[in-house]
Amino acid sequence: MRNRNNSKWLDLNAPFLIIGPAHSGKSQFLSEFFQRDQPAIVLGTGDLEDPFTKMQVEELKKNRPPLWESLDVGGQLPEAFAAHIKQTSQLMVDSLNLYIAHQLILSGERYSDEQLWDHLKSELKTMISTIGLHPQTRVGFTATEVGAGVSPKAKLARQFRELCGKAHIEVAKSCASVIHLTAGIPLLIKG
Repeated sequence: MRNRNNSKWLDLNAPFLIIGPAHSGKSQFLSEFFQRDQPAIVLGTGDLEDPFTKMQVEELKKNRPPLWESLDVGGQLPEAFAAHIKQTSQLMVDSLNLYIAHQLILSGERYSDEQLWDHLKSELKTMISTIGLHPQTRVGFTATEVGAGVSPKAKLARQFRELCGKAHIEVAKSCASVIHLTAGIPLLIKG
């Protein structure tokens, strides 16, 4: 996708959520919502120990403007979000799902499903309320829709799917704009 500073998506109110299937172009499309000639911070949550993820992240970084700083924060998203929203007028989170995966892997066996959701929901609400304290910062999130299809048999897969679905609802409720992206084609569903 070619990005232009005159993108029609720049006119949408923030914060915004771009949601869709895996590998549908969400991360690339995210840049349509920001000024390419202005500094921005991208908070990446991928597991860079995984060679495939690392390769994907490096490819995304190569396609971003030189003024955009990409930070790999992994499971430390709430802390990084709180610190960096104060430092930029454009902040991107890519992606909510990978952050949720970190939380599930780190805490899934220590907590019940309800406790884990309560913890995650609290962190999401804190990030969302932080946006209100910094209205000058344009904020966007990406998320991968994992709820379509048959429910997985494996407990961990079911937990991940349920946490993602709940988190997407929570974030979408708080966003001014929500875009569903499938096969690289955007559909505005809120905003």
